[in-house]
Amino acid sequence: MKGVALTHKGIEKITGLEINELINAKTETKATAVIFDFSNFKDLCLLCYKAQSVKRILYLLTLFKITDFFTQLMEKLSKINYAPLINKKTSFKVICEKIESGLNNEEIMKRSGEIIIEVVKKTNGFKPKVNLENPKIIFYVYIYKNQCYIGIDFSGRDLSKRDYKIFISNVSIKGTIAYTLLRLGNFSAEETLVDLFCKSGEIIIEAGLYASKFPINYYSKENFAFYNLPFFKEDIKNLFEEQDKKICKPKTIIYGYDANQKYVMQAKKNAKIAGVQKYMSITKQDIEWIDLKQREKSIDKIITYPPILSKIKSENKIVRIYKEFFYQAEYVLKDNGLVVVLSKSLELLEEQAKKYHFKLKDKKEIWTGKQKMFIGIFCKEIK
Repeated sequence: MKGVALTHKGIEKITGLEINELINAKTETKATAVIFDFSNFKDLCLLCYKAQSVKRILYLLTLFKITDFFTQLMEKLSKINYAPLINKKTSFKVICEKIESGLNNEEIMKRSGEIIIEVVKKTNGFKPKVNLENPKIIFYVYIYKNQCYIGIDFSGRDLSKRDYKIFISNVSIKGTIAYTLLRLGNFSAEETLVDLFCKSGEIIIEAGLYASKFPINYYSKENFAFYNLPFFKEDIKNLFEEQDKKICKPKTIIYGYDANQKYVMQAKKNAKIAGVQKYMSITKQDIEWIDLKQREKSIDKIITYPPILSKIKSENKIVRIYKEFFYQAEYVLKDNGLVVVLSKSLELLEEQAKKYHFKLKDKKEIWTGKQKMFIGIFCKEIK
């Protein structure tokens, strides 16, 4: 059997890495999707519960490269064996998500539903019920450009939306992106991490969850779509209990700093909601004084989303912030440490990094919705 994890464009390799770590599965990376093999539906449940880089988990039924979409849709949906999936008491609905495609969502959902009803009626002898509000099974049609995936939604919701993100601002980032920054920086549970512009706390919270093995959906484990699936009868209570027993106090030391007291309070509250506030220190601190808070060469990783150009922050102000940022980083970071930053552009950051003996080791392009962002990984130059 095959599953597919939907994710953000640019972080597919991180998602593949995470899937392999969680369920030891062979993965195939596609744009915005990772296909993987699994032998037990519990693997899909585990990914819904713990994966920090995914948007949605599907039991993959079919996929195809689009040439004549509705003709192919009819052909592919007609070949699916619905007998083990739908019974007379089963209600269903179809959801469509498309990215960079000119096809019409409403028409896709309508036509897909009609085909499923017709095929089930013809082959199984009954007409399945449609329930748009509370269906037992959700058929998910996902289209990215000219690639289409059709599967059964096991998660039932967008897993990139974090339950802990209650206190946010217009500069908050998705938890999936924060987790990606950590993994690209090779963050481990034994390292000391600092976020110098922690804002509402996503990076340090995702670090705390990862380092402590605290399931990302620990507080919403009863809200998955797979509980309603007519073909899924397994008891997963023991699966979740087994994962919960792995929660541990990490060896890592996590610091979150921000000059804005409002952000500091947001980060503290969100960390408490997430259940990881005890693993970190979050304080108000201007970046100019970080060297008074941390010892020289005491930090393994600096991972952050620094301020960017805006109507409020001019280029001169941003340059001053970036200059101070790398000045402080040179002092507190270990010689083999890394600086990982998220930004809409890396040019100004790279310019200031060179002045303090940092070089751009790697650069990644990612997308969150329609917004293109860059991740820069800087290391100290060997003098």
